[in-house]
Amino acid sequence: MSRKARICTISMNSLVHGTRSSKEDRFSEALAKMKRGSLDKPDLFLLPEHFLVNDAPNIHDDPANFESEGNDTYQRLGETARSYNAYIAAALLTDVDGVHHNSIVLFDRTGKPVFTYHKTHPTPGEVQHGIVPGKHDPDAFDADFGRIGMALCYDLNFQHLYRQYHDKGVEVLLFSTYFPGGMLLRSWCYLYGFYAVCSHAQGYESTFVNQLGFELARADMFATALTHELELDSVALPYYGNHENIANAKEKYGPDLVLDIHRPEGDVIISYAGTDKTIKDILSEFSIRTRSQFYNDEHLL
Repeated sequence: MSRKARICTISMNSLVHGTRSSKEDRFSEALAKMKRGSLDKPDLFLLPEHFLVNDAPNIHDDPANFESEGNDTYQRLGETARSYNAYIAAALLTDVDGVHHNSIVLFDRTGKPVFTYHKTHPTPGEVQHGIVPGKHDPDAFDADFGRIGMALCYDLNFQHLYRQYHDKGVEVLLFSTYFPGGMLLRSWCYLYGFYAVCSHAQGYESTFVNQLGFELARADMFATALTHELELDSVALPYYGNHENIANAKEKYGPDLVLDIHRPEGDVIISYAGTDKTIKDILSEFSIRTRSQFYNDEHLL
């Protein structure tokens, strides 16, 4: 049955180097953009990497840039999440009992911090300045709309993370970053069959990507608080080898079975708009195979 998530990705003008800004300046900018984005009533706001630091040649040398649970930053982000009845995924430098991480902290709709992802692969420069990696096998999180995974910037270069998220059933990857990701981000979506939402720190290249690696929406200078709706009860799978079974399913379920066929790739995104079952129920009913089943995991690097 249809299960939609509306996500708002925030682009931050102040993160373009050349114009130094304070944490308070950046917080004000982020709050103003979330207020604008709240008009679309998103389920989740995604903020870019390093959105809340005093800008300096080396941000890791300023103790004020590191946040601890319960401090003023956590309280203000929590209050904002609660006021909009939405999750906020905020990329923060964190201090956990004296250990420094580059993190994404997730606040739920009540304003409570419910999950923290620590960057699995900090850059060599980050490590040199004391940033400690998170665990190699990070958890996924079950939000009330679906299962999410998280990644930060340099993480995008390490394939194992995305295979793990596939195996854990992640439906949406939240990617907070200093570089837009481009083809690399799209390739992980294609190989592992999840959506991705990118919040880009240097300009207006925040994007939404579907399970076949196609860009669905892109921010620009007029859309720095960009909201897009994702249909999570959907799956990408091979059309070849499934087409007869898909046709039989379409014959039974008619317009409620939605097919987005991509001939060049030989794939289809299939979803169900009815209220009596999920798309996985229909795949099972008609023996429609996923990509990993059809190709015996050959596509899963």
